[in-house]
Amino acid sequence: MRERRWESQTAVSFEEVVAFCRSLKELGLEVKEIDKEVSCYFEEFWIDKLDEIDRLEAWPVDEVTLVQVNDRWEGDFFVLAGSHYDLFRRHLSMEAYLSLSHPWRVPSDLKVKLHQPESMFWVGFRQDHGFIRLRLIPNEIITPGERRGDQRRFSWMSERASLFAAAVDVLDLPLFVEWEKGALSISSEDPASPVSCSWPDAFGPCQFEQIVVDPYQLLVPAARFISRAGLRPGTVRTFFSGFPREVLEGFHRLQ
Repeated sequence: MRERRWESQTAVSFEEVVAFCRSLKELGLEVKEIDKEVSCYFEEFWIDKLDEIDRLEAWPVDEVTLVQVNDRWEGDFFVLAGSHYDLFRRHLSMEAYLSLSHPWRVPSDLKVKLHQPESMFWVGFRQDHGFIRLRLIPNEIITPGERRGDQRRFSWMSERASLFAAAVDVLDLPLFVEWEKGALSISSEDPASPVSCSWPDAFGPCQFEQIVVDPYQLLVPAARFISRAGLRPGTVRTFFSGFPREVLEGFHRLQ
């Protein structure tokens, strides 16, 4: 399934949404009937305190992910991630999800031209595993199947392979960046710690994620990566889902 998303920089009324859906149908696109029940999500819903989440009670809500933003953070990432994981372990459940993101800077000696010099890094936890996730941000989005950019395919792929390899080197994890038959991939030496690649464009994946059974194994590599490559000060975003309010308050006090 391919998701189609439209964004507006101004407020959109319900009547305008209806008109927009009708115009898409007239163009031959498949659009769900507006009078049927559909799922939707708010990408951003800013609150100043936890009680304001109750403003969502007017709608049937399937899931809420709370994002705590800490601007200009300069602390010890090992302590931050470790304290969050310790509290997470005391409230394990199938629904519980926690991750921390931190921006990182591509090494200047790589002299990137096709990707942003700043990218994103995550370390996260679920009930039965932990993960490290790293994403590159292309300067230009060329979707799979598009022909533009083919003349620079080698440049795109070689630069991306170099960026992934540099990140893997700092993480010091048993991962391998491979480039065979025009395809870029990342694999793990340990079959118990698989790697998945995602967010593809015309030149391959822009993101990889490694999963491990014991999240403690990721705390040192994550802290080492932020210590060497993380932007300081940086904006730390902590993502919470599946926790009751009293537990969220405990996480809030950690920062």
